[in-house]
Amino acid sequence: MRWTLYSLIESCQVVGPKPLAWLNYVLENLRDDTPPDQLKAMLPYYYKKSHE
Repeated sequence: MRWTLYSLIESCQVVGPKPLAWLNYVLENLRDDTPPDQLKAMLPYYYKKSHE
């Protein structure tokens, strides 16, 4: 789990969104029943595209 989170934070630094803003967004919107397409939209690359 720790390495997965580290990898996503590093992706933020490469792709561009601020890691803390991205993490706040994910934690506020992640639910047990979140569909796969919404999970994909929460990845740093897609998050940046939808929040430009």
